[in-house]
Amino acid sequence: MSNLKLLNKILRLTGMKITRFWFKKRNKEMHLAVKPYKNGCRCPECGRRGRIVRHATELRRWEDLTLMGMKILLWYAPKEIQCPTHGKVQETIPWALPYSRITYRLKTSIIKGVRPLLKVTSMPYMCYFYMTGRIWRMIMRTTLNLDNQLLISAKHRAVEQGVSLSQVIENALRQSFSKTNVERKVVRLVTSSGSGVKPGVDLDNGKSLLDIMDDPT
Repeated sequence: MSNLKLLNKILRLTGMKITRFWFKKRNKEMHLAVKPYKNGCRCPECGRRGRIVRHATELRRWEDLTLMGMKILLWYAPKEIQCPTHGKVQETIPWALPYSRITYRLKTSIIKGVRPLLKVTSMPYMCYFYMTGRIWRMIMRTTLNLDNQLLISAKHRAVEQGVSLSQVIENALRQSFSKTNVERKVVRLVTSSGSGVKPGVDLDNGKSLLDIMDDPT
């Protein structure tokens, strides 16, 4: 058994395969480069496999459990796939929610830690799940304050294209970041016709030149 397979079994990682590992911060952090194992290139909406459209160049990071005082961090560059039903989407991440920064295992650990604080034995289960769900959503989601008219237009665009609202926002951000041409303000210099300098200008007198240059007329 190779070292990577042994490490995978020790950490009890499922749905992924370790490709390499390294340590940081005086061995207080273990960084793992991983990839989906037998479940890659799947649509997050329907689970169907899709054709790879684009390989991401930037790695994403997920925080996992802390084991024996060592924080586990996962690294992977998700692929963009072409789903036959939902079009271009980011492949499913087996160990985390689509835009999460922590793994399912850490999520479960957080909820288990919150349970005693909520005194689940003295409250109805529906109330418990409602509160833990709200806590989890606060941890996982990012709130965007958008103009109401802009939000309505984005929802209409999502319906027209048959995609989710988050996909419309993601496509707009990608298009914005891909623009390389930056509009530059054109500076127009005031010139005059004829040859030589203007009357009364002495090129050898620096003080008078500065006064003329500062004069807006």
